[in-house]
Amino acid sequence: MMQRIYQIAIVSAFVMLIAMPVRAALMIDFEEAGDDDNTHPAGYISLSGSQDAGTDSYSFTGLSANFGVSGTVDVTLSGTDTRFFDRETITAGDGFGGLARDFVFTPAATNGLLITLSDLSAGHYKFTGFFHDSGNNQGVADLFVDTTGTGSSFVQVIDDVAYTTGTSVAAIGKGDFSFYADGVNDVIVRVFNPNSTKADLINAFTLDRRKGLYVDFNDNDNEVSGDNDAGVSYTQTGYLSVTQSGVTGVATDVGTVDISVGPFSANPDRDRGPVTTDPDRSDLLRDFVFNQATNLDITVSNLDAGTYEFTGYFHDKVVDHGTVDILYSTDGGSTFLTGALNVDYSTGSSPDPFGFGSFYLQADGLNDVIFRITDAGSGANVINGFDLVAIPTPTALGAGVMMLGLMGLRRRSD
Repeated sequence: MMQRIYQIAIVSAFVMLIAMPVRAALMIDFEEAGDDDNTHPAGYISLSGSQDAGTDSYSFTGLSANFGVSGTVDVTLSGTDTRFFDRETITAGDGFGGLARDFVFTPAATNGLLITLSDLSAGHYKFTGFFHDSGNNQGVADLFVDTTGTGSSFVQVIDDVAYTTGTSVAAIGKGDFSFYADGVNDVIVRVFNPNSTKADLINAFTLDRRKGLYVDFNDNDNEVSGDNDAGVSYTQTGYLSVTQSGVTGVATDVGTVDISVGPFSANPDRDRGPVTTDPDRSDLLRDFVFNQATNLDITVSNLDAGTYEFTGYFHDKVVDHGTVDILYSTDGGSTFLTGALNVDYSTGSSPDPFGFGSFYLQADGLNDVIFRITDAGSGANVINGFDLVAIPTPTALGAGVMMLGLMGLRRRSD
């Protein structure tokens, strides 16, 4: 497995008033039943069970969550001989020591611990798991997700998240991934230790609904030479299909928006056929829009005011375009700022990792927001799609002022 390195460049800053950390909508801490010594950060819900062997499943129903179909979700834990255990007090520099002292697990040489999430509303979500055992070094865990609810369609989303160990650590082990729930089927997360002598173990998790605008640029079926499956448009599940014609009046979590893209030179889109990625982004990365002659601008109108994280995706199965720069404007195009520089395109049928660039921005709710894809020496401005995720802000603002750097992320492989 290629080692993944994230290079972070501070490209600009803005001022925000912050009163307190923003909590995820559902925060779960697993605890051993009958143990009164446990503490955890505010807002976490304690789910407990016995340390004794013999129970394969625990169900917890009616957990309050604003993204539940009826305002609640259910969590079911299952696996061979599922147990809860509490160890000694943990000191953690990241403030999560209360989460790290206890955990739920299935013993070594089982088929993993399953966490089933029921009654999720349709939408994009982020799952963050915590992994620590003060008494034993459990090595690493692999995480899988099945969004069909069948338990037979797992996709690996994290490879080798490291467990931490000991009673004093700078930060406890943590891994996160995103998924799309269809609002009908259960979502099942599988925690699996690839070492058959180690346990499948997790201390806690958070689940956050990622409201935003998710766009997949599709081939407009021009039947250009080199395209695949002319006449068929492939769209990533949970994404809005947008072609060179743009869209208007689309209701989203972040406003009823219009999206336009251009200008274009001749034949401005391609579908290169399926690709294999981890996590699965085949329908997103197989096709794209582009302009080989000049900058390519994506204009989003009627976007709600707020803080957003933009992530653009950059892949061409056939051609390596080198790198690309992303600029952005929040005043309708009068001024452009730097979002992310020298973002690597990926290429080939199995990119690992695939190309993307991310940064934060502030929309005022009045002016158009424009994202400019500009040639950084590649000769073409190609984009497959993008996520524009709303970042939750506190409901009550205090007097503290914090400078937040806008970060452009560039992912490479060794």
